[in-house]
Amino acid sequence: MIVKLRVGKGRKIRRQGIRNRRAAITAAALLTPFSVLAFALGGWRLLADLQWTSRFAIDDGPLSHWQVWIAFSFFLQAGAALLNRYAETHADTQED
Repeated sequence: MIVKLRVGKGRKIRRQGIRNRRAAITAAALLTPFSVLAFALGGWRLLADLQWTSRFAIDDGPLSHWQVWIAFSFFLQAGAALLNRYAETHADTQED
């Protein structure tokens, strides 16, 4: 038995320029809340070390240090900024 599928024509993909603008914008939009979350966890760990709050949820391991969470939040936000710059730079080379 041979089954033939006919697929309709979708939007034409342009081979010129950058095609990943929408993906960059989406990823940047998702990285910012994760950056805020990581910064909040770093602040919680720092305040737990100062005994201003209850104990931190992660007691041991590399994620139990506030420096790791703060650095992670800065890297996430830097990545979001780079993705936004990438999307703005190539905005005129791709049609929406």
